[in-house]
Amino acid sequence: AMNFTATLFLVAVSPLAGHLFKDPRVVPVILILAVAVPLMALPTIYASQLYRDLRFRALAQIKFGEGLIRNVGSVILAALGFGAYSLVLPQPAGALYTAINCRMLTGKISIGRPHPHRWPALLAPALWLMALALVNALQMNGTIFVIGVMHNPTVTGFYTWGFMLSSQAIYLLGINLQGVFFPVLSKLNHDSNRQKQAFKRACKILILAVAPLCALQIVLARPVIELLFQDRWLPAVPVVQWLSVGMMTQPFSILGTSLLLARGQYRLLALLAAVVVILITAAAMLGAYFGREAEIARCTGTTLFFTNLVAGWVACRELKCGVGYFFRELFQPVFIALPLIGAGVFLVFLTGSWPPLISI
Repeated sequence: AMNFTATLFLVAVSPLAGHLFKDPRVVPVILILAVAVPLMALPTIYASQLYRDLRFRALAQIKFGEGLIRNVGSVILAALGFGAYSLVLPQPAGALYTAINCRMLTGKISIGRPHPHRWPALLAPALWLMALALVNALQMNGTIFVIGVMHNPTVTGFYTWGFMLSSQAIYLLGINLQGVFFPVLSKLNHDSNRQKQAFKRACKILILAVAPLCALQIVLARPVIELLFQDRWLPAVPVVQWLSVGMMTQPFSILGTSLLLARGQYRLLALLAAVVVILITAAAMLGAYFGREAEIARCTGTTLFFTNLVAGWVACRELKCGVGYFFRELFQPVFIALPLIGAGVFLVFLTGSWPPLISI
């Protein structure tokens, strides 16, 4: 019912969006996305059951299938000349696929009669979790929205494309694992010492994987984009580089969010996420005011680097650890990236005029 209400809201505001962006072609794109919203509600309870049972293989298979439908469908539709519609038409099909598979793998879940006396205890955490979901959506899309209002579609396109390119490694190595970290850390709530050790090990391993990869993205951005996508996408190079700087510390945010969720600190997490959204959106507005996609990425990437550290520090506070523990035990692996970046910048300087393949 809530998602269907959201669909009606999207339908109602779609003409306003077309007016805001001064392009009526936005309206049908929003309407197509609105169709997918009710379908996204269907697997909620069944997916929660799979997470609770730690059936990550089944969840990964479902996500892989959904991604295949969306990505392959988008490529096929783009090749057939559907333009922007190729990005949104596969969304309802992907959502329906996920709903059907979650239901089949979980089996029937009986729904009992309502118990109103239980509602007050559930209301507060539910509202804070809804607020968190709203803030996370704003963090994902608010920056692009601001750029779209303040700049032309070309600048918005370069920034969005650079963001998508730079974030793939983070999604692969970190964000996708959040669904694993949350239930596992939840099962350790009864043993705070083991939970602290698990949090520390996971942070170190993720940073050791993510920070060097982000360093490589920074130094390889120009030759790789020049080789694979030709000169027309070169304006997105600084976007990839600066956002990669910000994502070096993303493991702190991923693990911090998982820990606070596991401990039921929904209010703290929602407020923290709201502060992060305000800071990143303000950074995007500042960059958009002073320049184009490069300046926007410089402001948002730098802000992201430090807000991720704040999220990690808040998680350490929850574990009764001080600032010294955070920088001594968790932040040290980030420094591995510094000599890598230095060596990479030196090589970029040496190979600046070489063909892209040799530079890589």
